[in-house]
Amino acid sequence: NNPDIDNQLFKKYNNPTTIDSVDGTHVAGIIGAEFDNNYGMSGVATSVEMYGYSILTKVGTTAERAQCFKTIIETEQAKVVNISYGYDTGTIFSASNGDSIAIKSIEKDNDAVCNILKNLILKGNDFLIIQSAGNGNDKEFVKNPSSSGFSYVEYDKSKLEHQGLVKYRGGTDAQYNFWTTYISDEMIANRILVVGAVRYELKNGKMTFPVTEFSNLGSRVDVYAPGYDILSTVPTNRKNGGFQLLSGTSMATPYITGLAALIWQANPELSSTQVRKIIMDSQGYPVLDPSGN
Repeated sequence: NNPDIDNQLFKKYNNPTTIDSVDGTHVAGIIGAEFDNNYGMSGVATSVEMYGYSILTKVGTTAERAQCFKTIIETEQAKVVNISYGYDTGTIFSASNGDSIAIKSIEKDNDAVCNILKNLILKGNDFLIIQSAGNGNDKEFVKNPSSSGFSYVEYDKSKLEHQGLVKYRGGTDAQYNFWTTYISDEMIANRILVVGAVRYELKNGKMTFPVTEFSNLGSRVDVYAPGYDILSTVPTNRKNGGFQLLSGTSMATPYITGLAALIWQANPELSSTQVRKIIMDSQGYPVLDPSGN
């Protein structure tokens, strides 16, 4: 609960009574926190209905979990789907470095989700999926000391089996971040935008927007948005009076989701591919690479 989003018809699906993470509430505020209630902060979109779906608490196969698309898009007729989530960083790093088992696992998920999304499109549903690029680029990884699992895991200094191993860093490709980033089917890919994160800083007296050190990179990243020290809503019973600064591509993604909602509010007749093209073709601020160049 947070007064800044409670009036946005926030319908919840498959959500447990207690959620440890504040991320979903934070994302919701960036998309659509009320702008004219003399309270808190303002979301990007001024008038939205939001639906929260907790896929992680749904037990089952990827295809069964991905039925959330059918509920949100077909039943609720939602136009924009924000996904601020991804695989664990060890999976992404392994796939980015050619681990065939990791890649095949992602391909299997991709096939299941593609079938669901393609059926929704063929039945006449129009939608745009906004997906985070992931946050593994500044993390350290070691060769998996276990005989099972993918070839790399994220380095954990508290684990004795990680001590003394060679550490690797960087090279996490956004293509492998989640179900939707791996999709290459043109019909579906044209309805997906992958979002990386930039931060704001002054350089020689000028505004600059370098890519954050944590943002996954690669050709699959379509656009960048603010994702560093973003103030937004969290449950009021948690901390800081219901507002908190968080960083991540999870925070950058809802900026683009809110932007898509604004574009549709201005012209409801646009198709999802037209909205995607408008966002992709917009002339934003120059984005610098992670080193600031």
